[in-house]
Amino acid sequence: MYFLNYLKIEGLWNLKDMELHFPKTRKTTILIGKNGTGKTTVINLIRAVAEVDLVQLITTPFDKLTLKLVDLENSKTKTLAVWVEEDPKSTYDFVCYKISSKTYRLRASADPMVMRRRMMHQRNRSIDSEFDELKQDLSALLNIYSISVYRDGPIVAENEDAYANTARRRANRSSIDIRLDYLVNELTRYLLEISDNVSTVTETLQKEVLKFILYDKRTDDSIYTSAIGDKDFNPKEEAIRLKDVYKELGVSRGVSERIDSHTKRISSAIKNLRGDDNDNVLEDIAMLTLHYRTKLLTDRSLKAKEQKESIRKPINEFIQIVNGFLSPKTMRVDSEHGFIVGTNSGSIDRKDLSSGEKQLLILLIESLLQRGESCLFIADEPELSLHVEWQEKLVQSISSINPNAQIIIATHSPEIAAFHDDSVIDMEEIIHETD
Repeated sequence: MYFLNYLKIEGLWNLKDMELHFPKTRKTTILIGKNGTGKTTVINLIRAVAEVDLVQLITTPFDKLTLKLVDLENSKTKTLAVWVEEDPKSTYDFVCYKISSKTYRLRASADPMVMRRRMMHQRNRSIDSEFDELKQDLSALLNIYSISVYRDGPIVAENEDAYANTARRRANRSSIDIRLDYLVNELTRYLLEISDNVSTVTETLQKEVLKFILYDKRTDDSIYTSAIGDKDFNPKEEAIRLKDVYKELGVSRGVSERIDSHTKRISSAIKNLRGDDNDNVLEDIAMLTLHYRTKLLTDRSLKAKEQKESIRKPINEFIQIVNGFLSPKTMRVDSEHGFIVGTNSGSIDRKDLSSGEKQLLILLIESLLQRGESCLFIADEPELSLHVEWQEKLVQSISSINPNAQIIIATHSPEIAAFHDDSVIDMEEIIHETD
């Protein structure tokens, strides 16, 4: 995946040019500036280019937009240019993309209804292979996640009929609630994915345990010398490890005493075989086989435990970060409900959370669902409804949840800017009148 390294917009609003550099050593860029300096416009154009939002591109006045991308692993670069060509003889114009030496020309209209009908026509007849090809090429370059400002009010969809609008209002569904519900569903799927991956590790361990009872020439033929040379064998420590193994396998009940007896007998056998006088040599040698297989089991179980911890690590760190914001409330994840927020008095219905809590959860869940992938994470005014203390730690928290994300934020928050002053770019310093 590529890193956004450079952005140039020529003829923005038909009167300004803008150049913005994104150093490879800095994964966070914070755009600040007065209202009207173009922060949101830049965010929207980056998103529109990556998502091929033709309506946004054709309705935002600009002459040409150029993106330079760099692959951080091999330093390969790609140049992507976008511009609009007017067609005075048609209701459609052309949005043009050029990726390196390849050019795409897509018909587009500033009328959302016209574009909606056209997109439906494309889907039904699969006629616009160029659009699909462009989307595929872009997805190989930019994996983008875009966070909009979610306001706690009922949605009024464009061109929605009166009946649907009324029904939506009656349901009292705000944009922030709808987005949070969607992310909760995605979080539930992610939790099930984690659970399945953990189960796979356990099942693999169970299958390997069955193999441990079979003869292995490479190790069984050298059991005697390896066992009596095992000076570090500690029956108490081995018993603890073995009990953990049985717990991992779901067979911990009623085996504790047998495990203690098992490890003590192995210790006794090793000690006896090191001595000169041994009346029970055959029995002691037989115990060495158990010692070898016990060691195989505990070593493999430890590896499985580490694998499970690695699988659960993103969600555990996510919970820790979220609870650092919500305290004294706490959040726990739940594969049925996605997550549950509660206090000492009980759980809190998701719809009863404050708008700031909802906005925070949207930002952090969205970061978690990136699954640690390299991506471009852009957000416009993410500080909306957030307490100033939350604003101070927001960017660092997003980065901690996904260290591989390149973050670009437009903000009015002095708290966000102050804590990341080396990442701040003032729009008034990078935008100037066209020549």
